[in-house]
Amino acid sequence: MTLADDLKPLLSNARSIAGTLGLRPYTVAVQVVSHSGTYTGEGTETDTSTSILEYNGQPPKVRTLSGDELALGNLAQGSWEIGPITPDYATGGTTWETLVGGTATDGQQVHIILTGPEFPDGERFVIVNTASDHALHFKIQVSPLSART
Repeated sequence: MTLADDLKPLLSNARSIAGTLGLRPYTVAVQVVSHSGTYTGEGTETDTSTSILEYNGQPPKVRTLSGDELALGNLAQGSWEIGPITPDYATGGTTWETLVGGTATDGQQVHIILTGPEFPDGERFVIVNTASDHALHFKIQVSPLSART
């Protein structure tokens, strides 16, 4: 076992504290969308959602990106960053495959659903940037689906 493996449960627990205190008002889910038609978007829509959670069922950190970050990343207005999210470990965490909708097949769409003060009914976003280059956390940046259509 590595030092990173030993630290992941501790970090997941620490990251959950803000949620326990009510300081994480947004929930995050990965949604994989299928359609019954021949082509993507045709027919009846069916979706499967997976919540992204830290220790004790608490949501991860979610923040809106600043104007400078939007400009430097060439991102749409209204883009957000989600994370740090603890990678999977023996008793918890989130797999990279789950976070980026890796189970989606051809013709399926992957969305991130943010629900919170600005999006009380939930809002669909698309993943525009990912960071899996740290042993102790993942991050993703998302843009509004409406900005990509």
